[in-house]
Amino acid sequence: MRQSVALLVSGEGIPDETRRVIVVGAGLAGLGAARALRDRGIDVVVLEARDRIGGRVHTTPAGVDLGAHWIHGSEGNPLTNLARQLGVPTVFVGGDSSYSGGWDQMVLRDASGGVLSNDAKLRSILAADEVRDALETLRRRFARDGADDVSVHEALEQVLESRDLSADARRAIAWHMALWTRDDCGADDRELSFLWWDDGYQVYGYGDSVFMDGYGALVQSLAQGLDIRRGHVVRRIVYEGPPGVPPYVETDQGTFDADAVIVTLPLGVLKADVVEFDPPLPRAKRDAIARLGMGALAKVVLHYDAPFWPKDQYVFGLHADGVASRPTVVVNLWKTHRRPSLVLMVGGSLARCVERWNDEQVREWSRATLRELFGAEPPEPVRVETTNWSCDQFARGAYSFVGVGATPADIDALAEPVGSRIFFAGEATYRHHWAGAHGAYASGLREVARLTRDPTILPARAFTENRRWRDMMLRATRLFNVLSSALSQQE
Repeated sequence: MRQSVALLVSGEGIPDETRRVIVVGAGLAGLGAARALRDRGIDVVVLEARDRIGGRVHTTPAGVDLGAHWIHGSEGNPLTNLARQLGVPTVFVGGDSSYSGGWDQMVLRDASGGVLSNDAKLRSILAADEVRDALETLRRRFARDGADDVSVHEALEQVLESRDLSADARRAIAWHMALWTRDDCGADDRELSFLWWDDGYQVYGYGDSVFMDGYGALVQSLAQGLDIRRGHVVRRIVYEGPPGVPPYVETDQGTFDADAVIVTLPLGVLKADVVEFDPPLPRAKRDAIARLGMGALAKVVLHYDAPFWPKDQYVFGLHADGVASRPTVVVNLWKTHRRPSLVLMVGGSLARCVERWNDEQVREWSRATLRELFGAEPPEPVRVETTNWSCDQFARGAYSFVGVGATPADIDALAEPVGSRIFFAGEATYRHHWAGAHGAYASGLREVARLTRDPTILPARAFTENRRWRDMMLRATRLFNVLSSALSQQE
């Protein structure tokens, strides 16, 4: 099925013929748009502020992804299809594609490095499932009563206040909540909208994949043959002027004009208001930019000469007290890429702290984390890499989230063209897949489809499922399996 065909092909106010387009930004949204335009014979120039392409996709020379890492939900995902078309190899890693990992394959360890038994792991998951079900009940009550939005933190406090929980249950709930809000959504639970955080979000077929040579291999293939001007920092975008004067983009390297402009600036850059729009963007779009949140996700990559951890375990969960200052999961790159490296990931305010620490602070935090995870003093890494997305002036964060007071309608408002000459793409503009690399790519195609009135440009969507529904069904499945295994033969 094709997306929003009626909206896209209406073409109200869009020029009948577009010969030249400027794309601002060489991330997945910009490159996807530029390639689609070029394939249709339209002259396109991509203006990129950095000296590299990819935006929030950044693969190091060692082949490590400091930005986007997974194809979430491999089957049906437009990036899977794109990788196949371009001949970019991927590796399937599994999981449940709801961004919480595959519980069957995850090893959970306590603060002494001990592995939780299957029963203990199941009790942890079920304790969190029960709380998530209670939160969903509360959310339905809020919707029924027309209650104002609150933060996830406030809703969680309401759910927990009447419960007499053991220390183990509280530890489990804290860990799972951090995994969900902080390390998945990139936001602290006090920032995240309780009513709208996942509203309408869609997921693809089960199981995630990674690129054998990193996400950068996809970016390089996608960019082949495009006119990309690196090191061009956009200062001003003039999209309405006197009759006969085309839109133009002012950069620190010169001015470029065209029939239309597709803007793929990250939400964090739009929120910082460092690029001038002339005339100013409409109030509705500026309000949407202000209400939506820009999340943070930090990675600390520890490189070793050889693995000292179980080589075949892909993800380790640090299921211990003190989750507020520790990552919930650590990813083993040996399993997928045969690189003796571990990736520690954290989101939210902790991510912003980590990305501002000096080298010694990062190393000490990493040592303490691995000491707890494996129960022994870890060897010194030969090299440490730390991301800086929250400090990067051309990103100012990792990806968007729906904050308290915002709704997904703000995502739609951000995606709306202004007049007939300026269009907006990027993960924060994609109603079904914000915060995802596939959403960024699909948004670029969406704007080209809108500009050219050609819905065939849109990626086919298959195997999609509402994330809220899938999460609920996964919780129900776990509960039913536990109940059935506890029944007597007669029952």
